Amino acid sequence: MIKACRKTQEFKKDPVKLAGVTSGRAEIASRKAARFASQLEHFGAQSDDPAFQAKLKDHADKVQEANEAMIAGNNEYVSAPEKAKLQKAFDDRIEELIAAAIGANNDAKWTPVVAARPEDFEIDGEVTDKDIDVSLAELIKACRKTQEFKKDPVKLAGVTSGRAEIASRKAARFASQLEHFGAQSDDPAFQAKLKDHADKVQEANEAMIAGNNEYVSAPEKAKLQKAFDDRIEELIAAAIGANNDAKWTPVVAARPEDFEIDGEVTDKDIDVSLAELIKACRK
Repeated sequence: MIKACRKTQEFKKDPVKLAGVTSGRAEIASRKAARFASQLEHFGAQSDDPAFQAKLKDHADKVQEANEAMIAGNNEYVSAPEKAKLQKAFDDRIEELIAAAIGANNDAKWTPVVAARPEDFEIDGEVTDKDIDVSLAELIKACRKTQEFKKDPVKLAGVTSGRAEIASRKAARFASQLEHFGAQSDDPAFQAKLKDHADKVQEANEAMIAGNNEYVSAPEKAKLQKAFDDRIEELIAAAIGANNDAKWTPVVAARPEDFEIDGEVTDKDIDVSLAELIKACRK
């Protein structure tokens, strides 16, 4: 398309003499632009991300608007090719069409990030307290690295999605370990609690990725920058809360059969045991 536009701009070499061939060249450029707009919209529709779909549709519309403005500029110029004002206006419309297409192409190269899922990480063997601690530390480190986008939100938008994707994988793995760690317990309440924490960490993970996608779609918007940063903090908070609860191990009630009695039990033995029991309860 750019090549066709540049060919059309050759009218400037001799605006009056070349007016006759310029309309044909503009028509070719217009067809290239319309095809490009159609491809943009189709490319966006292939994504599962509604925001990306909408953004590419908007770009396609803007390219077509610039296309129609370029053709209107051509028609006005050809109607009076000797007028410098019309020549300049036509040339400006061609440049605007090129700029719209380049801007659309840049955004089309960005693909929305998809949140990693706990089921992507199969856990083999036992999960220990140390495993949970290590995964939490790695998750927080990845989140803090992602938050570096705040140093220059517009310039760093290009690398931030990759960092967010790494953090998402760390979060999904952590959630998978949490659920597995809870399942190792014989206590149903503890199992349910860790499963709930795993679900909340994954919800925060998905919200963080959604925040990334919205921010990267318009990195200059302070509101989206803040929302993304808030989602990262919420993911960290969810993970820390889960880790704290995971450190608590349910107590199992002792059983009478755990204590084998040898010999005779006296009244004094009963009194001593009662006193020790009451003392332990008071403690």
